[in-house]
Amino acid sequence: MSRSAEDWRRLYRDVSKTKTVLSGVDPDEDSWVAGVAAETIFVQRITFQIQTDAAVTVTFQDDESTPVIIAFAKASLGTGQFLLLDGGDEGIPLTEGADLDIVGSAAGYEGMIKMEGYRKPTGVRNLGTVGARQAIVGN
Repeated sequence: MSRSAEDWRRLYRDVSKTKTVLSGVDPDEDSWVAGVAAETIFVQRITFQIQTDAAVTVTFQDDESTPVIIAFAKASLGTGQFLLLDGGDEGIPLTEGADLDIVGSAAGYEGMIKMEGYRKPTGVRNLGTVGARQAIVGN
């Protein structure tokens, strides 16, 4: 049985977000969705509702030294709603532990960005130091 996008977000931690972008403000946002060690963000969809068009670009990527780019809004898209990423119900994974960042080339666009996704455990977790049991052998 396959799971729906909503099922994945209910099963794990829903990290869906909405951001208002104002035309006079650069849309950059470091750690828009914060990563967690030993967990991976899966991005299912990114939509951009544009009210004011601009000749600037907006990139959605993780924050690794060589970023994984998952979506890109090219310059001068026009106005309306644009599906920038459809990662399917399961979503597209970022690098484990990485944040999802928004990187704009400049201010200009005005509208609303919506991201749907979830974060799930994918790595080894350190649960702390566990004391060893000692057996005492007596006669």
